[in-house]
Amino acid sequence: MKQKLIQALTANYDTREATSIADYYADAMQGRELTDIESDTLKLLDGYPVQYVTNTSFFYGHKLYVDEHTLIPRPETEELVHWVVSDNKDADAEILDIGTGSGCLLLSILHKLKNAKGIGLDVDPQVQNAFDKNVDILNVEAQFLSLDFLDKEAWASLPSYDIIVSNPPYISKEEVERLGPGVFKHEPHLALFTDDDPLIFYKMTLEFAETHLKQGGCIYFETSDLYHEEMEGMVSKYNYKHEFKKDMQGAWRMLKLWSQ
Repeated sequence: MKQKLIQALTANYDTREATSIADYYADAMQGRELTDIESDTLKLLDGYPVQYVTNTSFFYGHKLYVDEHTLIPRPETEELVHWVVSDNKDADAEILDIGTGSGCLLLSILHKLKNAKGIGLDVDPQVQNAFDKNVDILNVEAQFLSLDFLDKEAWASLPSYDIIVSNPPYISKEEVERLGPGVFKHEPHLALFTDDDPLIFYKMTLEFAETHLKQGGCIYFETSDLYHEEMEGMVSKYNYKHEFKKDMQGAWRMLKLWSQ
């Protein structure tokens, strides 16, 4: 099967990329009945991400469910999971994930922090299907809430939390050229783009935390290396200690804040 798929994919991809896609497909579909391989091959030839074709993302040691309503998890998000887990071992924590999507960030954290529980918040109710499937896969205690976080009036319905995590939309429309064509064409724009201010979700989260972060609590963000200087200037205006971290590629991609 894999060799036939590689051969078909070389019509649009070089051999190395075709092999990589076919390997991913074979691993993701292992143990599942291959009933639509011809249809799947056509989607792959059209540039449809293999993660969506297989409804599978390998993330933080798990085989999670994704679909076209959710972002495809990236390796740097795994690094953010590891930071949160390392800081909060055995914590009996209430966690809020803002912009949860598939739940990969929150649910992977909860799988490690056995005494914690959390809420995944997202403006798009269509992501709940993936979130709920991943709750079952990881066997964790978490709830999904569809809410427009940028609407401050909605905050009144939320309690306080020990930990707030977020990988929010932070790509401005001017940055489209930084994305691969497959990302722009197939991944959900709600989870990628902000209309005007790429830092809007960070600013709103920090404002939200002033009344919804418990004493001694922490905030963890995935960030954009493109806006690192702006992020540094922004966090200095709030009454938090903070630490930025680089990812394995040497880019500033993570931020932790905690009460002074």
